Amino acid sequence: MINRIPMLGKLSDQVYYAQGYSGHGVATSHIVGEIMAKAIAGHMEEFDTFAACRHLKVPFGDALGNPLLAIGMWYYQLLERWR
Repeated sequence: MINRIPMLGKLSDQVYYAQGYSGHGVATSHIVGEIMAKAIAGHMEEFDTFAACRHLKVPFGDALGNPLLAIGMWYYQLLERWR
């Protein structure tokens, strides 16, 4: 996914999910855990905000899009090292 934020959603009244941390799970999982706990307790405001986020797929499909995404991330890592 392009925006790199976790996907939050609800499959039924008793089944919630959080997935797609994109390598940012340690920091983000604490925040998402609090948001999920509030949602289960009936406070849906923050959950609904995250659940409404559109997640765009990488263009050109898995075969070409993921390698292009990896090359782009590698390029920006190189730029950061040269600064």
